[in-house]
Amino acid sequence: LLLGYFPGFNGKYWNSPTSYERDRANFRLYMPLIKTIAQAGWKPVNYATSSNTTTLIERFGTPNDGIFYVTAQNSSTSPTSVQLTLDGAGLGISSSTPVTVQELVTNTSRTVTRSGTNIVFPDTLDAGETALYSVSTASAAPVADFTFAPASATPGQTIQFTDTSTNNPTSWSWTFGDGGTSTAQNPTHSFAAAGSYTVTLTATNGAGGDTVSHTVTISSGNTPTPTPTRTPTPPAPTATPTRTPTPPAPTATPTRTPTPVPPTGTPSLTATPTPTPTRTPTAVPPPSVASISPSSGPAATGTNVTIMGTNFQSGAAVKIGGVSATNVSVVNSTKITGKTPQLSAGSLSDVKVTNPGNLSGTLTKGWLADFLDVPQSNVFHDDIEKVFRDGISVGCGVGNYCPAVAVMRAQMAVFLLKAEHGSSYVPPACTGVFPDVPCPSQFANWIERLAAEGITSGCGGGLYCPTAPVSRAQMAVFLLKTEHGASYVPPGCSGIFEDVACPSQYANWIEQLYAEEVTAGCGNGNYCPNAATPRGQMATFLVKTFSLP
Repeated sequence: LLLGYFPGFNGKYWNSPTSYERDRANFRLYMPLIKTIAQAGWKPVNYATSSNTTTLIERFGTPNDGIFYVTAQNSSTSPTSVQLTLDGAGLGISSSTPVTVQELVTNTSRTVTRSGTNIVFPDTLDAGETALYSVSTASAAPVADFTFAPASATPGQTIQFTDTSTNNPTSWSWTFGDGGTSTAQNPTHSFAAAGSYTVTLTATNGAGGDTVSHTVTISSGNTPTPTPTRTPTPPAPTATPTRTPTPPAPTATPTRTPTPVPPTGTPSLTATPTPTPTRTPTAVPPPSVASISPSSGPAATGTNVTIMGTNFQSGAAVKIGGVSATNVSVVNSTKITGKTPQLSAGSLSDVKVTNPGNLSGTLTKGWLADFLDVPQSNVFHDDIEKVFRDGISVGCGVGNYCPAVAVMRAQMAVFLLKAEHGSSYVPPACTGVFPDVPCPSQFANWIERLAAEGITSGCGGGLYCPTAPVSRAQMAVFLLKTEHGASYVPPGCSGIFEDVACPSQYANWIEQLYAEEVTAGCGNGNYCPNAATPRGQMATFLVKTFSLP
């Protein structure tokens, strides 16, 4: 890592593809994690202990941020089992606060127990291994809301905004609709001109974030006092007597409809009006939302989008994820432009258009607020968006996807079966096939189903090795067997990649994956068969192998 991060330490390093290709997976795995703890900031190593003296501990960040980090290194020359204890009282974490622990290198959770205010979790570390744990003290993402006073103000008048969000947010981001912003919990703000302003608050903690908007109306301050208007009452008309005529008695034979005798005197003012035909109004169809372009962008506010559909009316409103879009312009009956609001990172949101009169149309899960660690510029962005929309993969927590984290063999079972059968697929219950895969457990059903379909027989010795990373060579076999069936045998190799000997255990599979244009290798004529498969690359493998839309 030092040689890669500081190339000047060894001038030969970057001139040797063997060296940097060997380390490529490590860079992708560890550099984002190093950045994460560096941003959190090193803290004095107090309130944290290990059960043996060979395990060295460091702490980064504070519980006040909703999440902090602990590293543990086994400095001995043999594997060791260790119990880590965090002093909750010293760190300001009450005994009733839910705590979760995730090991970020392998992206697996750890079992947490509470001993009084202490937070205890175990782990097993190989010789020289360093583990990185995220410790989350946020049980749920905030539900954002706020109040403001006075409810009606004039230009230049100070308005107090008060955060009323629940679930203990740790950071706040305000936009006031006039270009003003704030990160205070309870800011004040004044508006220079009369009008209606959409004020938006995004409240965040270690478990996620939530956004809410309210409209603040600023009056001109010069509203005239209304003068009562009296509506005159018309004089009652002079009544003219109305005489009801009495028809003469009919002659007995034959029967004839009598004709009334016209009345004498002044005729009545009462007249029977001629009925006016009533026309049934034509029903106005609701709007229909067909697409939003682009379909994804930063979670922050302000991405320019174009919404296409039908029956849009002037004055239509747009909400994305229940939050009002800004700068909305109805171009015509089929096109609307606007800017996205701030939303939670790594979330799919409905796009709703509401016409005047309250008729609306919705594009379900039309907008993706990008993961914090997968910006639009990320080479894997589009494929990660596809597997996320298809329900094959989810993020790794706190608005991140962890594209550089290696995929474990346990996770691989879920990815493959969902890509094969669909996101709603549920495998049969486990029976206890592999000794190292407890039944029941999080991945047991998926792993045993993958074995039942003949896609894997484990890692040898009757085991499955669920926490082992999947190498790029193994990935080729997994993908092709899932795509073509357990009995599939690829054609013989021809020697395409310099680092994949032909013949060899995986050569036929790797070259067939290349022939199907799923991969072009890792660069410079190599495939990097022993490198771990990161989650970002995994998304591309799945999209190309199974032609995901």
